[in-house]
Amino acid sequence: MGMSVQGALARLVDLFGPQASWDPTKLYGNLMVSPAGNILVGATTDAGNGKFQVTGSSFFSQRPMFGLGVPWDSLNLPSVNGRLIKITPVAASEVFTFQALTTQYISLIQGGGGGGGGVVATSSSSVAASGNGGAGALAIDLRSVTGGSTIQITVGAAGTAGAVGDTGGTGGTSSVGSASATGGTGGGGGPGASSGGTNIGTAVGGNATGGALLNIPGNSAIPNNYSEANFAQFSVAANSMFGAGAQSVLNGNGAPGRGYGSGGGGVISGGSQPGYTGGVAAPGIVLMIELS
Repeated sequence: MGMSVQGALARLVDLFGPQASWDPTKLYGNLMVSPAGNILVGATTDAGNGKFQVTGSSFFSQRPMFGLGVPWDSLNLPSVNGRLIKITPVAASEVFTFQALTTQYISLIQGGGGGGGGVVATSSSSVAASGNGGAGALAIDLRSVTGGSTIQITVGAAGTAGAVGDTGGTGGTSSVGSASATGGTGGGGGPGASSGGTNIGTAVGGNATGGALLNIPGNSAIPNNYSEANFAQFSVAANSMFGAGAQSVLNGNGAPGRGYGSGGGGVISGGSQPGYTGGVAAPGIVLMIELS
């Protein structure tokens, strides 16, 4: 004789227990809707602070989107103090506009390097040497700012190459607001001499002022040496915080500075050489680091 429907249901209750009551607020697992109509994830108490409330960490397999298909990114996420907004290298003077969410900034302000000196022509019984250029200073500043506002940024020019027998040019001053970094001075021009032991290269580094975090003076150049005919000791122009200065050149025009704000190279000439120009320095640069 077969089991009745009522008997089958009774048997199922014995196996699985009575039917659970239906709760319209519980959608699935940890996801529920509060009486106020807010969706809660990982919580059973409505905090009342939004239509979608998540307790615990969230993971998105794709980039979330705002309404109308606008993606979340660093420029439109809710403001968080100290969050990095943007880093901008500024290689030429300009009026800089801050991002809308920027509330403070750090600026790295590097002055221009000094140019290398040039040397005169030499005879068969003389030698010549010119000086290397000094490095620009570095100021590091921290300031508060209003998002969307502007500020003048000045980037120091490279010190010019010294003409034949002349001193190299001084590097330009870089600045952001009241913080500034002056350029390095140029290396001395090189006269000819039949003997000596003379040191050429009194170029010094620039000075920094107004940096709320650091004011770092530029390095001075290492001098070139010459003495008896055709004897020379090579050296290098001053390094900056952004890279190396130029190395002195034998019997040729001076080499340019390599890292931003570094010095241009001087020249050492043996006998019976024409006049040579020094090396142009490297210009300054400013790095703007914007924070929320």
